[in-house]
Amino acid sequence: MTEASPDLNDIYRAIRDLQKKSCQKCGKPVEGEAFLCDNCKDTISVRDWIQSPTIEPISRMKRKQLLQVYAKANAKGATFTLIHLNGATSGRKGVSVEQVAEAVESLNEEVRKGKSLYGLSVRFVEYMKENHYTPYNIKILRRMLPGFFRSTLGPTFFSETVYNEKVKEPKDTSIRNLKEKPSTEKIREMLRLGTPQQKALIGGYVISGMRPEELVSRKMKGLKLRSDGHAMIELQPEETKSRYYRQCYLTGEVVNWIRDYHTRLHGDFDECLKSDEWVFPGYKGQHLRAQVVWLIMKKFFKDVGLGDTKEEASDGTIRRKVFTTHSLRTVSQTLLTDAGLKEQWVKWTIGHKTALGSDISYPDWEKCESAWVEVSKKLVFEKKIEIHVPESAEIQSLKAFKEKYEPILKQLGVMLDYQKQTRLGPLASEQIKKLMKFRRLKETKRRQIRP
Repeated sequence: MTEASPDLNDIYRAIRDLQKKSCQKCGKPVEGEAFLCDNCKDTISVRDWIQSPTIEPISRMKRKQLLQVYAKANAKGATFTLIHLNGATSGRKGVSVEQVAEAVESLNEEVRKGKSLYGLSVRFVEYMKENHYTPYNIKILRRMLPGFFRSTLGPTFFSETVYNEKVKEPKDTSIRNLKEKPSTEKIREMLRLGTPQQKALIGGYVISGMRPEELVSRKMKGLKLRSDGHAMIELQPEETKSRYYRQCYLTGEVVNWIRDYHTRLHGDFDECLKSDEWVFPGYKGQHLRAQVVWLIMKKFFKDVGLGDTKEEASDGTIRRKVFTTHSLRTVSQTLLTDAGLKEQWVKWTIGHKTALGSDISYPDWEKCESAWVEVSKKLVFEKKIEIHVPESAEIQSLKAFKEKYEPILKQLGVMLDYQKQTRLGPLASEQIKKLMKFRRLKETKRRQIRP
């Protein structure tokens, strides 16, 4: 008697039963009709962790950088660019989120199959030491990993207690970065060296006190020009670090630099003010990145003699004095205070929520702007230069002659062309020749003192 062949539905049912008995993510046994174990139900993918919508764009970028280094340290990112958090990439093309997520997912899969994630983490820390990452950056990146493991692997594969025991922080954490601020004269020197775009960047940071990302992410239609020439900028809660509404202001001088910059780019500044154009456009339709601004500012600081320095303190710690874009924000606070703006209003517009406490809940922005306008008259960087030309005795005698006979010359028609003036008589013609000689002498002196 021949055995009956199994029905196709029975085969599919048997396959489904086998799938239901093990977690489709980690392979561990499950109960009932579940497809995922209790651990995997509460985890997310690597890509979702990097691109979480609940964090700022700068935080998403840092998460991607973290995993890029983590993958490269564990031989999963051979083609990835070696990056340093405070260094330039020299224009090299970055790695996409998809590439990073794929590399790190393969590492997570190895952990689910039995590989120790603590060994991977130790290699990650050693890799950063070998490539001369600063102790501070190693400490920051090491502390970011537990959040990643909890979100993507779950408590079954990760224990923070074991992680802290096996993955040690670097002992050498004696370097301290101290953010220095440039003097007003150094800022004027930077402005003299800058293009209209660079002047607008420097002046915008110094006058408004905005954070690096806050200024470069403004659009032209966000500049609210006032009748006296200054501009008001609104920052919505989701655009600020402290998550509250804020107003910042730009002097007429800074607005004129922006006007000059966009007139050269587009021709019609008034039309630009109505558009979605970025105040500081970058590549591919995006705004200028804060990292690019950081490089621009570092070059300016170096050009005016404000390079980073290191010194050893009495307690043995090494203090590194650095000048960055954030230094200009500190200058803004000092300038506004010295100009006479009330301390509370300075904190409102600069954005120091921790210093204000509950006062930030009830700001009077109209009074703040009025007070700012009053003190803004003192916030002028470029002054008109008046050149004094020493006058010879001949020029002085000609000036005296002009003052004496100017009323007569006006009556005789000095404003007419030379041929008509000569018809007025020998006296008028002789006087006009003397005046023309005076003008030629003065013009010659001006040319001699021009650079």
